[in-house]
Amino acid sequence: MKACEYCGAQNEDGALRCVGCGNPFRVQSPGAGTAPALTSTLTSEVATGAGILLIIMALFFAIGSVWGETVARSAEVHKSRFYTFVTTSTPAKFIALAAIYPVFVLWRGRFGKSRAVRATILISLLSGLLWLLPRVVPYAIFIWCLPAVLIGMAAGSLGFYFGAVLQLAFGVSLLIRFRPRSQEASAAALQRTAEKCEPTNLERSEE
Repeated sequence: MKACEYCGAQNEDGALRCVGCGNPFRVQSPGAGTAPALTSTLTSEVATGAGILLIIMALFFAIGSVWGETVARSAEVHKSRFYTFVTTSTPAKFIALAAIYPVFVLWRGRFGKSRAVRATILISLLSGLLWLLPRVVPYAIFIWCLPAVLIGMAAGSLGFYFGAVLQLAFGVSLLIRFRPRSQEASAAALQRTAEKCEPTNLERSEE
């Protein structure tokens, strides 16, 4: 049993919130044997956002290129070296919509629910802007995936997809490399668990 430092009520050792007043218990600092922090929260958030955007833009370009190529072939229309922005950008809005939930889940797991909501809204707005920009400036579509454009110009059509894979892999590497601090990740997990257990604790306090 442990006592609440706010109201003095006795709680189970594994309790995350006090059954008397509902205040959360402090998260203990990790011991000497705990793995060191990986990176700061701000750096991790910036790198996570950049990695997500790189992945989304690589999917914009790769899936859009497949779509443009398929449409061009099925319609038997003339296809230039770079696919027209109209056909290439068609799947982008659907990719952006499909990415909303995975982005929220990833961000919530790393930084907590409140930050996840703000980050998901911001990334959704940026994705929408990147989708709409080529409709104003058609050649802006090439900023989606510069590696694909550069490699494709030198190596042909397969180079576009190879460049898109490279950008996607780089985005994934950012997500893996710049993980949040281990202590903060644990605190976020404890916070989510506390939110789930809060109704149970309140029921116990009423009894």
